[in-house]
Amino acid sequence: MKSRCLAAALSAAALLAGCRQRDIRRADIRVPQATTAAAQDSIRAEIAKIDGVDAAGATFANGILSVNYDSMKLGLKNIEHAIKDIGYDANDFKGEATGR
Repeated sequence: MKSRCLAAALSAAALLAGCRQRDIRRADIRVPQATTAAAQDSIRAEIAKIDGVDAAGATFANGILSVNYDSMKLGLKNIEHAIKDIGYDANDFKGEATGR
């Protein structure tokens, strides 16, 4: 009986060890208006407020924002909406005019 309990405990521990705690993904987001350093800084500052986004590692090239994020904490849509909400297009979302 004791060996069965031990085997069950080891199996449970093995299963729990495999549970994901983080799932880091890289996303490319089209932000065509992010052509100036000021625009890029504004976007970085906004996405830095989102738990799970690595804004420090965010890069821009040819109107594309590349950013790492933890998909266990948020989805790509959360990042797109944050960018849209400050007035920049983000993939298929049109930026809301904010007088930037």
